[in-house]
Amino acid sequence: MYDAVAFRVIVSDIAACYGVLGHLHALWRPVPGRFKDFIALPKKNGYRSLHTTVAGPSGSLIEIQIRTEEMDAVADSGLAAHWHYKEGGQQPSKDLAYEWLNRLREWQQEVDDPSEFLETVRSELFHEEIFVFTPAGDVIQLPRGASPVDFAFAVHTEVGLHCVGAKVNGRMVPLRKPLESGDRVEVMTDRRRLPNREWLDFVVTSRARTRIRTAIRRREQEEAAEIGRNLLERALKANGSSINAISQSGALDDYIERWRGGHTLDDLLAQVGFNKLSTETLVERLLPEQQTVPPRSVASPQTSSLAARLFGRRKPKGNKSGVEVGGLDNVLISFANCCSPLPGDQIVGYVTRGQGVRVHRLACETLTEFSPERMVEVRWSTETDVTHQVSVRLVSDDRPGILANVSICFQDLSINISEANCRVLGDGTAIHTFRFGIESLEKLETIVQRLKSLKGISRVERA
Repeated sequence: MYDAVAFRVIVSDIAACYGVLGHLHALWRPVPGRFKDFIALPKKNGYRSLHTTVAGPSGSLIEIQIRTEEMDAVADSGLAAHWHYKEGGQQPSKDLAYEWLNRLREWQQEVDDPSEFLETVRSELFHEEIFVFTPAGDVIQLPRGASPVDFAFAVHTEVGLHCVGAKVNGRMVPLRKPLESGDRVEVMTDRRRLPNREWLDFVVTSRARTRIRTAIRRREQEEAAEIGRNLLERALKANGSSINAISQSGALDDYIERWRGGHTLDDLLAQVGFNKLSTETLVERLLPEQQTVPPRSVASPQTSSLAARLFGRRKPKGNKSGVEVGGLDNVLISFANCCSPLPGDQIVGYVTRGQGVRVHRLACETLTEFSPERMVEVRWSTETDVTHQVSVRLVSDDRPGILANVSICFQDLSINISEANCRVLGDGTAIHTFRFGIESLEKLETIVQRLKSLKGISRVERA
């Protein structure tokens, strides 16, 4: 053990705490790095005390804690003891109890899952702290092992949400690098950037974890709502209606109120996007007096007419793309490079001018630039072994052996890389982009998980 003997000194007030500390350091030599002032910088759970270690008689190490009676009661019995001393006439310098209760209330409002709430409280109660500095010299208290992302959220939620990089003591560092006491941290932000799910793998503060989860859930909700809107619009259009028409009639608001009072149209559309509510069921509820039909059965003649009119002269020898266009055979099919759809992705076709139907992922941002009238329904063939090109982006440590390990991983999975690009960022990290052929979304997810398991790889995402 590092300390052979430990003593606790109880005094009447804070001034006496520092007086005793000075007297002890005058008597015996203090051990460097072993002094902690939890009075000036209390722990988040309300703990306050002075800690020091000195080399006592015969060179033996002595750890000494110095605190007031109130501080000792809080340390032993929790913040409930704070009120006992307050009611007894002693006025504390800071109302730590109210500060702690406010923090608990804030966590409870942000976290819906009870087990997640307990994890949050436990992580804040039991940890050692470090003290780091902002560029302006302000002290930020964090648990040991905290990263620049934890620091960013401690400064302000907006800083954390849009964090893109960090400098520690003037040098660029990876966002997952653990901070140490005395570090001066500067965070770089970009309003266009949002939290990455992989941050959850290394952040340690409850504030960062809950804010990241909330931001990710919000973004996924918005994406699902957009997908749901496209799916429902197509289903309603197949039945001679639209979201706008249903909204104006009041049927949509009535259904949402019956479905879940207090929820919104976006909530409903997100359920469709998450595949928790089918468009067929929803259309039947919205058009109860009409004999509804699936989108494909009525979209086919329109699709056939549009496609045949634009490139009916083409007679390819069979469809080897793995994609079917409803109501029309022998259509020239190509795949969009902007989103690289794979079997398993939700897809939509766009009738190009002179180049057949180009297939996009349904969530592709490029679709917002296209005319909705030229969108056609497409689907993956039930049996296809066509290889599709896809790109994956990796962020790794900049060190020897990374590329070799990645190459071995691809080789073990029988993946042939058709294109590779590697770039060193200068902050100890590197970005690698690989393009290769693959048969399905399921196999891509397997590759991503294998790459994530490699040592030195901090992020893997579809490019």
